[in-house]
Amino acid sequence: LQRLCERLAPVLATDDKAASCNRRGPLVVELGRVCREHGLDVSTPVAWDLIRVLEQSGELVGDGRAVELRQASAGTSESTGANLKDFAPDLAMLDHLARERLDRRKKRQKAREQGKAAKRRREAC
Repeated sequence: LQRLCERLAPVLATDDKAASCNRRGPLVVELGRVCREHGLDVSTPVAWDLIRVLEQSGELVGDGRAVELRQASAGTSESTGANLKDFAPDLAMLDHLARERLDRRKKRQKAREQGKAAKRRREAC
């Protein structure tokens, strides 16, 4: 993911629609579109993981709900955009890992909600 984000960051920075996104949700959609334009079909869970890695690397700066792409590395988007296809063989593994991470998160949320509901039932009696 880190290597993919290193190549993807300049491409995103030069894309007008992606650069204008100021929330994570719309940016995920634009990230998927940009990847498809460069020959790499990423799933939504993988796109969310790419957003997370971009934030960790500092290419995407977040302040609460608002996010902003850093514009500094926008110089070589033409040469790096063509190289996104190099990651196609690894995409199935990345998708599997992203879906596992998403499933674990959903299970934690469900367990937390069930615990809260059980506590409310105990307090109501």
